Amino acid sequence: SAVRKSSSGDHAVDILDQNSDQKQSDTKSTTIRPGSIFLDTNGDPINAHGGGFMFHDNVYYWYGEIKTGKTYTPPANANWGGSRVDLVGISCYSSQDLIHWE
Repeated sequence: SAVRKSSSGDHAVDILDQNSDQKQSDTKSTTIRPGSIFLDTNGDPINAHGGGFMFHDNVYYWYGEIKTGKTYTPPANANWGGSRVDLVGISCYSSQDLIHWE
């Protein structure tokens, strides 16, 4: 089967194998698909680059860098192609089930 069960406390979620044909299609999903774009409860993509997670008082927190703007290559990176997007802040999302982030 392409689905693994994972649980945390009272919550259970399905974690799909990366080769599965199923998709994480909306914020009502109960499935985590590795490599998919995670959406917040407003339907916007999570913007938490280089992020980390914390679990405290039965709530998960997802912290990361907010990056917006055009992708560019600084002159110092030109010989190896190290492109950048500007960091404009730090985000923090919260969830009780690892699926619905606000």
